[in-house]
Amino acid sequence: MSAPFRFNSLANLWARARSGGLDWRSLALVLAGFVALLAVNAVSIWAADALSQQSAAVLHARDVRRALDATERSIVDAVAAERGFLLTGDRSFLQAELEARTEAQAGFQRVRELLQGDEEQLRRLDDSRALLDEGMAMTAQVVRDAREGRFTQALAVVRSGRGAELLNDIQTRFDEIDQAARDRLVERQRGAARAQRLNLWLSTLGTVLILAVAGLAIFQFARNFQTIIQARDDLDDANRDLENRVVERTRDLTEAHEEVKRARDRAEAMLREVNHRVGNSLQLVSSFITLQSRTIEDAEAHAAFRATQARIEAVSRVHRQLYTSGEMGRVELDAYLTSLVEELRQSLCAGEDACSLSVEAEPLTTSTDRTVAVGVLVAELVTNAVKYAYPESKGEIRVRLTRDGETAARLTVEDDGVGVKEGGAPPKGTGLGKTIIAAMARDLRTDVAYVYGPVGLTASLTFDL
Repeated sequence: MSAPFRFNSLANLWARARSGGLDWRSLALVLAGFVALLAVNAVSIWAADALSQQSAAVLHARDVRRALDATERSIVDAVAAERGFLLTGDRSFLQAELEARTEAQAGFQRVRELLQGDEEQLRRLDDSRALLDEGMAMTAQVVRDAREGRFTQALAVVRSGRGAELLNDIQTRFDEIDQAARDRLVERQRGAARAQRLNLWLSTLGTVLILAVAGLAIFQFARNFQTIIQARDDLDDANRDLENRVVERTRDLTEAHEEVKRARDRAEAMLREVNHRVGNSLQLVSSFITLQSRTIEDAEAHAAFRATQARIEAVSRVHRQLYTSGEMGRVELDAYLTSLVEELRQSLCAGEDACSLSVEAEPLTTSTDRTVAVGVLVAELVTNAVKYAYPESKGEIRVRLTRDGETAARLTVEDDGVGVKEGGAPPKGTGLGKTIIAAMARDLRTDVAYVYGPVGLTASLTFDL
């Protein structure tokens, strides 16, 4: 059996890793692969945001162009209705002219709403407002003069050419607004293209580093496997040598027996050391490729790995949740906690004497950062309950998430375990879990309240959504 694994310090952990064959170059390669994965993830989110902004810019430019075209058509329709009434005297053109002027004003307002927040574009649009008002007033005056019999005045206004000048000026201003929107769209398209190229390069680099880490893990395993084979060969040689000694030196049987015993002790010690190295190498392989070893014999090491896996699962599960979510910035907290607790149940509450882990969560949504903090808190509190609440048996652990007012939520993790008797002290661990819980609570801008009783422990906190 290998020596028990105890994490006392980073120096101790590094010494045990060195004994398994890990050097600084290997560690640097692993860290580089991990950093590359984080960079690929961040750039992928950035690229997705750039593509989303590009899509929004395309739609916005299209809407602006359509609104400008509709306004121009309404102005032209008003002028056409004015000329139709002036030439034919048909009063049906009066209603058409009024509707066209109304639609032109409404179209202008629609363009203004689309350009809200863009001061430069609004300035261009407002510069054309006086031209629009003058043109619509001129059209209304021509119609009014014609309707009241002042045809000479009406024709004079039409022949002055001022209406055509106003229409050309308005079209020019509208074209400037449309061109500015198109120029910004081109800038966003270039930014999205740059993001895609950077994402491709980083993805390629991350893949290469992951393959290198996998190759390093295979190399470590192969080297230790070769050590095992060599140890077995040495043991066989030692046994053959001992057998020859027994045959040749019968009178030294007692001494030969002691020599065999010593040889066997050496062989067993060698095998124990080989097994120790193999265990360390498998733990490194499991850490580098994110596969949790489920064959560790040491209980403390197994619990530490399970707790680490729970923390990693609490963070990795938010992403899976965003991808599948249509809204990247918000997470369905109830669905996230349900899936997280299911993972914790499989990893922490397995076996014949398994604990009972349940979750009740109201439908709530919150930001990605708060979801990560809540997930890590739940993982730590559930892990502590499994470790300390039921030391001699297994019982029920309940996770509850409820709404607290309009903008807050309340999280509770409780058990029916041994609790703390009057005058007693809470169970003590390594202190790492408490540090993580306190850090996550600070991220949520709250504190965790513990209520110890003679039966059970309740941990609760209230945080803003």
